[in-house]
Amino acid sequence: MSRDARWQALLELLVERGRLDVDETAAELEVSAATIRRDFDQLAEQQMLLRTRGGAVAHGVSYELPLRYKTARRASEKQRIAQAVADLLAAGEAVGLTGGTTTTEVARALAVRGDLASGSPALTVVTNALNIAGELAVRPQF
Repeated sequence: MSRDARWQALLELLVERGRLDVDETAAELEVSAATIRRDFDQLAEQQMLLRTRGGAVAHGVSYELPLRYKTARRASEKQRIAQAVADLLAAGEAVGLTGGTTTTEVARALAVRGDLASGSPALTVVTNALNIAGELAVRPQF
């Protein structure tokens, strides 16, 4: 198992359980306890978890996976959903997109639609997500 895959698995387990033990996690992921300790230390340095004696805990009550890990999870499904949503919208309509990795894919799918590429605003997008606004603000059709 690669380090990136192991880190993703660790973060997902941490989200599920809230707390991880070094020995139990090592057995579950079939790696050494020393590897898990190093992983916990490195993830703690990046402030993705809090290191405890013999394990790790999530950063506070409403811990979520960092965006770079969430974006890669189920990417093909997100792209299929995004394409289906983008196909439902017609020129002249307005759509609201909240923040999220799937809605970001919707914005990307809208951005590449050729029938919306006219110069005047072909679609109005309302969003509270800076990344989505950033993706669409440079395109005059939105």
